[in-house]
Amino acid sequence: MAIIFSKHFEQLIENKHGITKKVVLDAIGNNLRFQKPPLKGGVVELYTAQMKDSHDYLIVWSHAQGHNLMVDSAFRIRQELVDEVKTLEPLGLFRAFIGIVGLPMKLTGEAERFYFSQLIPIESLDQNYVMQWIKEHAQPVDRVPHIIYSQGLLQAITENGRNYLECAGTFCVDMDVYSDWIARKQ
Repeated sequence: MAIIFSKHFEQLIENKHGITKKVVLDAIGNNLRFQKPPLKGGVVELYTAQMKDSHDYLIVWSHAQGHNLMVDSAFRIRQELVDEVKTLEPLGLFRAFIGIVGLPMKLTGEAERFYFSQLIPIESLDQNYVMQWIKEHAQPVDRVPHIIYSQGLLQAITENGRNYLECAGTFCVDMDVYSDWIARKQ
């Protein structure tokens, strides 16, 4: 299995926040791992590991792409959040992290910061309709004037004669809030 890094990782995570590929590879190799059972839309894999030479942790968001692992993003997690939620389990820690730096989106009737393993009813599987639907819904409810990082693993499917958007995982991070949170003294 090869590990591939997305362009978003390189542009927003590595270049702007200094989380290197080596640090991520170390986290994947020495980790606590959560793997969502395969969905038609993909398999989400989260990894959590303590960062070397730091009290902080790293959480890696990735997904299976064929026989490879695509690393989409990685975020530094402050020790105080780990202490607060009392877990290193990747999904629980990621939910708590998104609760701090995530932006609400409205894929369903209620605005949420993190959608995970859900079937969302849609009217049509037409590619243009699906792309427009995602463009309108998979973004923050309130526009923000700064950088956001959005990640979604979505697949249009039909199940029991109904059309759905299968959401393996979708979130949106306010990168300015994230930068401020990381920079705060502990």
